[in-house]
Amino acid sequence: MKRIVKETSTEIPMLTDDRFEQIEQFAELVKPLQQWMLKHYHPHSKIIIESSGATIVTDELFIPLKVGD
Repeated sequence: MKRIVKETSTEIPMLTDDRFEQIEQFAELVKPLQQWMLKHYHPHSKIIIESSGATIVTDELFIPLKVGD
């Protein structure tokens, strides 16, 4: 006889004080960069930050599409 095993639900991590503090620190770090971007680049530009450097990308055209259409 085959045994049926009930799957457990996926746990969603709670927003702990430590996690919230990291989010606030990140917001403080990116605020000057956001202001610089607004002054020097197109509003649709993005900065991708990696451990090896940073890239500025400008989306000339972006059309959001529904998945599966």
